[in-house]
Amino acid sequence: MELADVLEAMDAPDALVDGVRRDALDLGEAWETCVEADHRVWLAASAGAPVEVLVEASASAVLVLLERLGDPSPALADAAQLAVAGASARELGLAAERCEEIAERGAGYRDAAGLDLGHAARAAALVARAGEGLAQGEARREAVRLDRAQHMASMLGAAVHAVLPANADAARVDVNAIGRDPAQGAFVYAVAACAEALRAVASLRA
Repeated sequence: MELADVLEAMDAPDALVDGVRRDALDLGEAWETCVEADHRVWLAASAGAPVEVLVEASASAVLVLLERLGDPSPALADAAQLAVAGASARELGLAAERCEEIAERGAGYRDAAGLDLGHAARAAALVARAGEGLAQGEARREAVRLDRAQHMASMLGAAVHAVLPANADAARVDVNAIGRDPAQGAFVYAVAACAEALRAVASLRA
């Protein structure tokens, strides 16, 4: 599958897909010519980068931004930190909601330089949503693993733990499994949220 087709299957931004297809770029060429941080997230995901690594990188970018802005609200940093701390999907969802509420009040949330801190709150919310997507995908993947083991155990008359397959590798986007693997939708969602978080960060750094 060509890189443009992989990106399209992942529902990457049209501008990235169209540019890669127009110039017939392979992954190395696309990476070397790419200057948008959010597009690099999609390229990294298409190359098989662990989703956890993408979430951590996006959260780090948000934390650096918040430090530069003087940490306008503890809720924002908390959300970014939860995204890399292995928090539950519920915890991350609640953290994202708190940040989204701050983002809605963004017009009145400005620093001394006049920067719209609503963008910072949105970036933090998106990172929390990315962590939430990763956690949900991992949970779905584990449920499938246990279901298969239980099915095999019932056929063999064995204990579940005796036929339980080894833990899966790190979560990655697999475009060939998007339509049949319930975890893949959550992983793609996490990648999209990471990319959007970096777009929000870039809008404040510009």
